[in-house]
Amino acid sequence: MNAFLGVSTFRARLLLNIHDICVHPHFQRRGIGAAWQEVVAHAARSEGCCRITLEVLEGNLGALAAYRRAGLGGYRRDPTLGQAIYREKLPGEA
Repeated sequence: MNAFLGVSTFRARLLLNIHDICVHPHFQRRGIGAAWQEVVAHAARSEGCCRITLEVLEGNLGALAAYRRAGLGGYRRDPTLGQAIYREKLPGEA
C-alpha cells in the first residue's frame, strides 16, 4: 500500500489519500486489502484527518466491491452539483 497525507481544500484539514493497494493474486481474497484499509483508517483517525480518498477505475469491480465494504464511496460537496469526477491531463499534451 502507498498512502500519504494531503490537505482537503474544502475543509482546510488533513486528509489521507490511498494511492495504491496491491495484493499479489495468490494472496487475494484473504482479507489482506481489508486489513490494510483498517490500518489506514486508524492512521487517518490518529492524524485527525477529515476524510480518506482514493481513485479506482470503474471496471475494477473487485476493488470497487472491497472499497464499498470498507465504507468508501463516491462523494459530492454540494448535492446540487452532483458527484465528483476525476480528470487528468498529461503535461506534454496540448
